[in-house]
Amino acid sequence: TTEIYTLSLHDALPISSQHYYRLSQRLSTADRWSLSLKNEILGALAPRIALGPSIYRRFYPDQPIEGDSVSHFAEAEVVIAWRDHGAFLLENVHRSSIRDAILLGLPDDLTSVLKQAMELFELVEKATALDDPSYIDQPSISPHDQNAGHRDWTALIELLRDSWQATLRVDREAARRIVERWRMLPYPVFRRMSLFAMTESDLYS
Repeated sequence: TTEIYTLSLHDALPISSQHYYRLSQRLSTADRWSLSLKNEILGALAPRIALGPSIYRRFYPDQPIEGDSVSHFAEAEVVIAWRDHGAFLLENVHRSSIRDAILLGLPDDLTSVLKQAMELFELVEKATALDDPSYIDQPSISPHDQNAGHRDWTALIELLRDSWQATLRVDREAARRIVERWRMLPYPVFRRMSLFAMTESDLYS
């Protein structure tokens, strides 16, 4: 499998077993929220495209290629930099002694990162303004057994949800501004996030 790294500051961070250990240690020992810690978390969650052999070509090796559909040339997935360690990162955030500070410091950035992930899905023809993989990969925005966690990118949805809920507890106006931003963004995942916020709060009652 070949990975195409997206162009952002966070993709410069090395993703290795040492990085997993270092960030986990920072989260368990940190006594204050900092820009460097935020950048490490966002770096671990940075979306990118992973390319594998085309399933279409596997089943139809002799079929002439017509058009320029991505699936004719490669099987493309959107993943996060930490790949299968997304759930592990969420656990470390929630176990941190500065959990609330972390969550309060992330909603705007996580919204941007989730938007970037959706744009990458659209780039590989797996999302549009009316449809995206969140329906299948994260059936429920709320914690639910339906959320199998098979796709690591859904860590973005879960951490954004938790960050918004933390914001709601301390600053209702800030929480409302986040929802208003979601309402202006394309892709169903943001409409689903907005509906979750309206259902789980009285901001719009």
